[in-house]
Amino acid sequence: MAQTQKAQNTGPELLQKVFAGAHKFPVSDIHFKVGEAPFYRIYGELKRLNSSPLSSEDLSVIAKTLRPDFEQIQRENSRKQWDFSVASKGLGRFRVSIFRQKDTIAMVLRVIPIEIPSFTQLRLPLAIKRIANFDRGLLLVTGSTGMGKSTTIASMLDFVNKTWCKHILTIEDPIEFVILSDKSSVSQREIGRDVEDFHSGLWAAMRQDPDIIFIGEIRDAKTMDVAIQAAETGHFVVSTVHTPDITRTISRVISLFPSEDQHMIRTRLAENLKAIVSQNLLPRKDQAGRVLATEILITNYSIQECIRDPDGTPQDLLRHIENGMDEYQMQTFEHDLISLLKEGLITMDVAKGAARSPSDFAKSLDLTR
Repeated sequence: MAQTQKAQNTGPELLQKVFAGAHKFPVSDIHFKVGEAPFYRIYGELKRLNSSPLSSEDLSVIAKTLRPDFEQIQRENSRKQWDFSVASKGLGRFRVSIFRQKDTIAMVLRVIPIEIPSFTQLRLPLAIKRIANFDRGLLLVTGSTGMGKSTTIASMLDFVNKTWCKHILTIEDPIEFVILSDKSSVSQREIGRDVEDFHSGLWAAMRQDPDIIFIGEIRDAKTMDVAIQAAETGHFVVSTVHTPDITRTISRVISLFPSEDQHMIRTRLAENLKAIVSQNLLPRKDQAGRVLATEILITNYSIQECIRDPDGTPQDLLRHIENGMDEYQMQTFEHDLISLLKEGLITMDVAKGAARSPSDFAKSLDLTR
């Protein structure tokens, strides 16, 4: 378990120690709150550090260490929450969310790895390389918070950056992985610093000669509409949606729009959606962290017709994915869970808990033995 020595260090000194410790252990997030010692999130679980409780003054100093202009942005932002990214020399980047609770400041820092991991390091299937080579259309990477969506997309963009001569333009809130131009030209814009919001940034992006546009997150119908327009005009648009699997992603996208517009959005989505990658991080059997399980849809004619059909069911969509496993390299979560079990990476209890239907999963597993 990660622990620090109990000490009274505060402000920059405490922050430096906590940052340094976060890179000695597999820490994904760091929590600071008044009246408590800091926490690390390790392999999905919170671990309290062996340190003195933080005071309101401590949090204020830490906030100003992270953002010297924090007092100014507090005055200018009436929402009482602030999101940005910071870099610490030699220790990498952190996505910072500062917010108020019980009339005091609290903050959570997401640890961003210094190096962008490769497809192999992330255990991404071969279909990801195929998807990364698409030159137009819409790709959605989905999953709950903390399931590695940003890391997967950064890995894909870095692959393109090192392979092809393209203009990659990102609109993020905030910028997480910094991607330095290699064979491609990479432009990264941050909400609040370089552009007002996702919607206006996306409209502007279409006038900035991009080949690939990455939108940090699609949260509303307005942004989804422009994302599809960008795909319709020949761009490859990549974004995230907070949905747990492929079937609920399709439902979520359609439900963003009023009922009178849903027939048209089904048609446009069917014509422009190229792929969905859904992710879930599961505890490893050897307790050495978490392993990625993925579900992949790559659009073909059958899937297009399923999306267009308002009477189509989730089971219809899953059946088309299963039918396209060999030819299109698609897979369901259940298919990947079986692979993880056979590789000895997860337990049966974990696999059943991640499956849509534990009983159906057990039956399908019996058929593969």
